[in-house]
Amino acid sequence: MGSNRQLLGDVNGDGRADAVVYFGSNGSWYVSRSTGSAFGAFSRWINGHGVRSSNQLLADVTGDSRADATAFFKRDGSWYVSPSTGTSFAGFSRWITGHGAG
Repeated sequence: MGSNRQLLGDVNGDGRADAVVYFGSNGSWYVSRSTGSAFGAFSRWINGHGVRSSNQLLADVTGDSRADATAFFKRDGSWYVSPSTGTSFAGFSRWITGHGAG
């Protein structure tokens, strides 16, 4: 089965957008880092993050110049963030609930 979402974002802070894919069945996020001329080999950066989420996004929400994996749940307006360490996405936590529910 193919990925549910494909994203681009600088997850390691080197100034180049990396290719990130998300698989909704198990919440796996895989990253292929950019070399500047190609995407390197992919590896799983986190599992279990965002299962049954409505949307998945990449954005630097921690302010460290690395894009973090974010999952939004429309049913209750919860936003969960898994911060990038530069080599993986750390454990996720809820940052807010009730924001955008519907």
